[in-house]
Amino acid sequence: MNKGRGILARIRNREYRYIFKRIFPTDNNIFYAGRQVILGQKDLETIERYYELFKKKFKHQIVAVDEEMRDRLFEAFPDDKSKFERRLARGANCYVSITDSQISAYVWVQPPARAYETNSLWVFKPKNVHSMWFFDIYVLPQFRLKGLFGYLSGAVRSIYSDDSPVVVCAETSYNNRKSLRAHFSMGYEITHVVDFVSIFGLKIYLARQLNPKNLRISCRFELNPKAYRL
Repeated sequence: MNKGRGILARIRNREYRYIFKRIFPTDNNIFYAGRQVILGQKDLETIERYYELFKKKFKHQIVAVDEEMRDRLFEAFPDDKSKFERRLARGANCYVSITDSQISAYVWVQPPARAYETNSLWVFKPKNVHSMWFFDIYVLPQFRLKGLFGYLSGAVRSIYSDDSPVVVCAETSYNNRKSLRAHFSMGYEITHVVDFVSIFGLKIYLARQLNPKNLRISCRFELNPKAYRL
């Protein structure tokens, strides 16, 4: 009865997307659909200036996750252990910020490459060969709204920018307002909007590039997307 009342409340509030996702959860083999946005850094001078300001403000230490740090990461986020192990095994890198011996945030990255698989398994090919892919960044609630997102992402970007400036690309769900605001505040802009639908394993992508405007349709067949998703 409570579940039925909850669904009626969702309908009254016009939360149709929530109802749709409950009926057709992501990665089911019959049908699901969604939308993601790809972001890129448009103003490197602003980003570097912000990072220098954050660097003076924060006392958080930025550390690459190595053999020793793995156990601390798993202990801090036990529910994500298997996912993190899979990412490390597939060559992804993780960096954490630490304050008072506590992990305050983490970011997962893939070093510069010609192509990256997004969360929907759409293949993103950056224009800039000096690009890197941030595919998961998380700040603990007690450290949010203080600029730690910008400090951590700026610090990791600087690690990869020894030879030449690296442009960071990232993705998020189109309705993740908090993530979008955080990215916009650091000089990111939306470069692509990707609509996708999966029907019995056949994935169809409609990717709209915003500047310059371009439209591309692509397909992919995969019945086990979890095996590919980082």
